[in-house]
Formats: sequence, structure tokens, C-alpha cells
Amino acid sequence: MSTAIAAAIVDQLHHLDEQRQAQVLEFMVFLAAKYHATTQIVGLPPINRSIDLSKYVGTVPGFPDDGVAYQRQIRDTEWP
Repeated sequence: MSTAIAAAIVDQLHHLDEQRQAQVLEFMVFLAAKYHATTQIVGLPPINRSIDLSKYVGTVPGFPDDGVAYQRQIRDTEWP
């Protein structure tokens, strides 16, 4: 951060009451955590679908026909 920006922030903080200063601090902590979270995500390697996801393909069973019929019945009775 440039010193001019830091000086402007500190100058504006002096005009706020303690509660507002605490809110600004909480927001700055939030922004810093968000920044660090996004920088960690950027460093991850891309997913190779043919290798990384191949062991999960076909493991989720489909809905049985009676389950689908039940969901359609609920949808038709609850939705106009």
C-alpha cells in the first residue's frame, strides 16, 4: 500500500467515533482474509477431468422411478 493511501485512511479514521473505527477494522480484516483466500485458490493446479474425476463417474445412483413420480406429485400439488 502506498504511503499516501495509508495516510489518507488514517486521517479519515481520526474523524470517526470508536464504533465506526471498529467496523472499519473488521472490514479490513475481512478484505485481507478474502484476498488471502483468493490467492491460495489461484495457486491450485487445474482439474484434469479424465484423471481426477474418473473414479467418481457412475458412483451416484439415479433416482428410482417411484421417487421421481413422488417428486412430480408433490410439485404438481404445491405449484399452481
